[in-house]
Amino acid sequence: MQRAIRVIYVLSLLGLDLSLCVSFAAADLWDTPCESSVAADPAAHHGKRVFMFVEVVASDSADDHLIVEAPGHRMVITEVAVDEYEMLEPGAEIQVAGPVAAASDELVADDIVIDIRNDRDRWYLYGVSVLGVLLAAGDFL
Repeated sequence: MQRAIRVIYVLSLLGLDLSLCVSFAAADLWDTPCESSVAADPAAHHGKRVFMFVEVVASDSADDHLIVEAPGHRMVITEVAVDEYEMLEPGAEIQVAGPVAAASDELVADDIVIDIRNDRDRWYLYGVSVLGVLLAAGDFL
C-alpha cells in the first residue's frame, strides 16, 4: 500500500474518531455529580440531577424499576422508559441520568443508555475489538 493512501486512511479514521467525541461532549453531563460523590453522601444530592455509570443487580418488570449498584452504593432506578428494559440481565452496564428522589437511594430516570445488555454483548464487544486489532495489524504491518 502506498504511503499517501495510508496517511489518508489514518487521517480519515482520526477525523471520524474526533467527530464521535464532539457528539459525546455535547451531551453536557459533565457538571452533574458522579457516582462516587453520590455514594459518599446521597442525602446531599436530594433533588439534584446526577449522571452515573452503574451495573444492574436486578430488574422488576412488575414495578418497572431497576436495582443498580455503583461503586459503594446501591440504588433503585424508577420510571424506567427503555423498551429493551426486559432484556437487561444482572451484570448489565448502563448509564443513567436523573434527579435523586427523597429516599436518596432512588433515582428517577430521565435518560438511560444501555452499554452492555448481557454477557453475549460483552463477548461481542471483545470479539469485534480483537478482530479490529487483527485487521489493523494485517493492513499496516
